[in-house]
Amino acid sequence: MSSLVKFTPLCGAKSEQPLCYLLEIDEACILLDCGWDETFDVRLLRQLLKIAPKIDAVLITHCDLAHLGALPYLYSMGNMKAKIYATLPVQKMGQLTMYDIVESRQAKEDFDLFSLADIDSAWDNFVQLRYQQSVSLSGKAEGITISPLNAGHLIGGALWKITKESEEIVYAVDYNHAQDRHLDGTVLVDLPRPNILITDAYTALDAPTPGGRKAREGRILEQITSTLQRGGNVLLPSDSTGRVLELMIVLDEYWALHKMHNVTLAFLSPEGRSTLDMAASQTEWLSKHVNQRFVQSRRNVFHFEHLHRCCTRADLARLPYPQVVLASGLDLETSSFALDLFSEWAGDPRNSVILTHKARPGCFARRIIDSCLSGSGLPPTPIVMQMHKRVPLEGRELREHEEQQRIKDEEAKRKLQEEEEEAAEQAAEEAAAEEAARVPAAPAPGDAAAAAAGSVPGAPSTPRAGAAAVAAGSGVKRKRPRGTESRFLMFPHVEESSMFDEYGEVMDTSIYRKEDQMEDQIVGFTQETITFSGGATTEAPGGRMDAPVAAQPQEVPTKSVAYTTKIHLSAAVSFVDFGGRSDGRSAHTILEHLKPGKVIIVHGTEEATESLRAFCVDKVTEPESTMTPAVGDSVLASSDTNIYRIKLDSELAQSLSFVKVGGYDVAYIDAVMQMPAAPAQPAVAQAKMLMPSLVPRPGDAGRGRPFAFIG
Repeated sequence: MSSLVKFTPLCGAKSEQPLCYLLEIDEACILLDCGWDETFDVRLLRQLLKIAPKIDAVLITHCDLAHLGALPYLYSMGNMKAKIYATLPVQKMGQLTMYDIVESRQAKEDFDLFSLADIDSAWDNFVQLRYQQSVSLSGKAEGITISPLNAGHLIGGALWKITKESEEIVYAVDYNHAQDRHLDGTVLVDLPRPNILITDAYTALDAPTPGGRKAREGRILEQITSTLQRGGNVLLPSDSTGRVLELMIVLDEYWALHKMHNVTLAFLSPEGRSTLDMAASQTEWLSKHVNQRFVQSRRNVFHFEHLHRCCTRADLARLPYPQVVLASGLDLETSSFALDLFSEWAGDPRNSVILTHKARPGCFARRIIDSCLSGSGLPPTPIVMQMHKRVPLEGRELREHEEQQRIKDEEAKRKLQEEEEEAAEQAAEEAAAEEAARVPAAPAPGDAAAAAAGSVPGAPSTPRAGAAAVAAGSGVKRKRPRGTESRFLMFPHVEESSMFDEYGEVMDTSIYRKEDQMEDQIVGFTQETITFSGGATTEAPGGRMDAPVAAQPQEVPTKSVAYTTKIHLSAAVSFVDFGGRSDGRSAHTILEHLKPGKVIIVHGTEEATESLRAFCVDKVTEPESTMTPAVGDSVLASSDTNIYRIKLDSELAQSLSFVKVGGYDVAYIDAVMQMPAAPAQPAVAQAKMLMPSLVPRPGDAGRGRPFAFIG
């Protein structure tokens, strides 16, 4: 029979919450995406935490928070051990996405759900794949093959084709059929008819933009130009590693074309420099025309001439005004650079705020987008926003912090002292063992004959033992440097032994010290630091003045404080959809072309989900083959086919002529099915699982007849 396929949404069904779904194929459990949002509400992960330990594989489609944001928490707190499969850009850019989130939060808030170390630990489980590379899973997922295909939404973004025997499942969410400046369109339209298609309804209600990509770019550039003409600044809240790359290319080309050297164009993100460096190293994942341009001119599309990369507000403050800033942070609620600039610039009517991404439902940025799309506008009343900042500790809080820090330092000092004492004891034991090896042992009565023969009294019986045998007898475990062993040793002989710790051989660092440093230690000279107006200067022996040494400021302990602020929104606010997803009409065309056997619809509002379901029932599949499960509801999606195993006679197999049909080797067979003789005992027959076989027709001269496959 066919494989048993079961699908369960864990988050992101009939809503726009992050994407996370469980796909069960027979006994294998495969997790499709593992997203979270900026709220980091653990309640969203309740379903996932229950099954995390039994997950066999994780497939990640895109590098943004909505597709992989929960990975660090699950691997640190959820006891998940499965391998994570993704393309190289999704792995690298996704890691920078998580770095950006954690650093932005910790700069203003007490964020302790996971750390940068937790991110690195989770990312150690990634397995990098190329587009169209097929990988066979193991363990309970044996027999399942996965392959990533170009999705066209973000750099390295993937659709997943999952195959087992005759069952072919395609997981396609957040795809883009249109070509961007740096990415090709999706290959979803080129796939043969899959048995099961899992797709999303996120853009099912979105109408196509008149004029397409050029019209969207023209609207953004027109609003930026009009703002600069009235002397204002422009803020574009964006993600940190995804669609912001497309915006950078558009704006940098516009700056170069119009020679706008007097206007600052900046990308503000904690990982801004790393993001662009990583993107510049991923040229093979970009579109064909970008690669052709790179081959011809050797110019990387991400080597910008006018874009400034800023990692802190201080970097941005050094640049002249007016400024056009791409700042990380989409929701304009949680701590981010975009929220900081919005609170400062929103009250000036000369400034503009251009939103280019759909933020999560319910956040402040989404309310602005909904107002722009409906044409109702925002209310004239002041906007009350909650923000965070860090302030230095004072008074009792500072004393408590210092006391806690003192206790931690004493504990660390105590542990270090214990380690030093253990190392000293080990060194003393080794020295004693070496001393014992230098003194020959008294000859035993049984050694008289050996002594008469010319051997050394008390020597080991084998020529390779040497001093190591003495040390081994004392219970001391030591390692010898490689290559120091000799086949024939002379006795008494002591081999030099080296101490090893968890990092390797312990070295004597005194041989690397400079002569003046050795003199300072011998004389006992204490360096004296004299402070001048130009900085600190170190005076060395003999009156020599070294180069000025920068004073190291002590880190001031701080705490996070939440406060509310009122913002009178006077700046111009607009929304231009730069999300890079196929619109509703394009999605309908693709589905009608694919004609999948069954469709499972996820990730979209209830209205959008119902709209796409109605279209599929009308144009694509039967009503019972179109499923829209809610979070926690499981649906069976196995194909309505039966698979039977049968043996092929060796003589018949040698006479077959195979031809390529799609991705399969197909041959024409004209044979007779023969059942094996059943054993006398029924239990034996059941244990052997008797299998029928195909044998040539008796006296059939037509074997090997010519054939052709049509269609």
